[in-house]
Amino acid sequence: MQTSTPIIDLHVHSTLKPYGNSFYGTDIRSSTESSCLWFVDYRDRRDVVVEGLFGICRYRQSDFRTLTDAQVKIAFVSLYPIEKQFFYIRNKKLKPLEVIIAEFASMFGKKRIHFIRDSKYNYFNDLCNEYMYLCALNRVLTESRKYELLKDFNHLKSDANLIVIPSNEGCHAFCDGGDPTDEKQWERMEENVATVKSWESPPLFVTFAHHFYNGLCTHARSLFDMSGKLLDQEYGMRDKGFTPIDKEEPINERGHKMISLLLSRANGRRILIDVKHMSLEARKEYYKKIETEYIDDIPPVVCSHGAVAYNNEEINMHLDTDVRIIYKTKGIIGIEMDQRILGYNKNRFWKSIKRFFRRRNSAYEDAGYLFTQIITLAEYAYKEKIFYDNPWECIALGSDYDGIINPLNSYPDAISLSLLYDNLIKYLNEYWKSNRAVIPQMHGVDAADVIFNIMYRNAYNFIMTNYK
Repeated sequence: MQTSTPIIDLHVHSTLKPYGNSFYGTDIRSSTESSCLWFVDYRDRRDVVVEGLFGICRYRQSDFRTLTDAQVKIAFVSLYPIEKQFFYIRNKKLKPLEVIIAEFASMFGKKRIHFIRDSKYNYFNDLCNEYMYLCALNRVLTESRKYELLKDFNHLKSDANLIVIPSNEGCHAFCDGGDPTDEKQWERMEENVATVKSWESPPLFVTFAHHFYNGLCTHARSLFDMSGKLLDQEYGMRDKGFTPIDKEEPINERGHKMISLLLSRANGRRILIDVKHMSLEARKEYYKKIETEYIDDIPPVVCSHGAVAYNNEEINMHLDTDVRIIYKTKGIIGIEMDQRILGYNKNRFWKSIKRFFRRRNSAYEDAGYLFTQIITLAEYAYKEKIFYDNPWECIALGSDYDGIINPLNSYPDAISLSLLYDNLIKYLNEYWKSNRAVIPQMHGVDAADVIFNIMYRNAYNFIMTNYK
């Protein structure tokens, strides 16, 4: 099923698997090769079993053919120099199996994994190489389709099937080496930021923190289930009920300098800060910084792939702390497709049993987790009167497809977004027909208009305003 309406995704990892597979000398221009951005690898029954048992997705969710089939017109492709800690297991008994487990989970192959584990691995070099990989097929016709990296908002009317805006996840990417705690590896920080700003298609925003301590700020717990047991992200981590094992500052001096370099207009185009993965204490310090140091030029706050907090987990956005300033600064929040942060994992076993007997309704029910996020954000903005034009204006899609997520079962990849689109319209129509609607249906706007804005127009307006 294809939707006839366009979609913008604020956060996908379309390059992660193909770039990892490009280390084996295959032709990245051939769509039949796993190293190609157009290579399709839909999930099969085996993938479904692995996903159910381990929460690991051994298939591609956002290759460029799937994105274009799904009518995704603009994709923010997040480049990711993979943190070395992903390939080191805390359980000593499993140490001999580290590479095998990593290969199974990542689908990168041993060569790429050994490359990352090597002592000479350099995050910034890997970032630049992944960007060059993304540039390699820019505007190159591949089986009658092409993508184009966006230079600025004036090129949004491109004839390309897909417009790509690069970003990167984790500012450890600006470190010259594989150890962000090493002061020497940050000596070229200013030059590295300037290099990225000089790219023909520089990021509109970058995610400041990620899964492990980045030498800049503390981070929120982000690894759960099997990965949380295997990997150690506790140094620099903050979370509800967790006693820190370190004394790192929420944002250290180097982190404040990094923020200033990214937000500066003196060294090139401003790059906004995506607050996803920052700890709550780090986010609070960042908000204080922009409200006091950038009074006349306050940057919009971005959360490219997130959700509203359940049980006060720090990984998700908090209404009074995060959502308020996102709306206040005319920022944007992309709702993520991950079961874990959408609250799906609660009573997951019984949901699976129920799903087995009610398969016809499963797609509609799964869409309810996204709609709950949408309505929670919009109702908060409406009740607090913190919106400018409408209470839906800062909400978008940030799927995190091909990131380390376990997507909602009915929406495993980008091709399923059309089905999500339709079900969200149904939910909003039902909301307005009920007696529990907080936000009235105003000015003749129907449900399809609102969902179109969330899936496309809000992000488009954000690009037009900020990508200059």
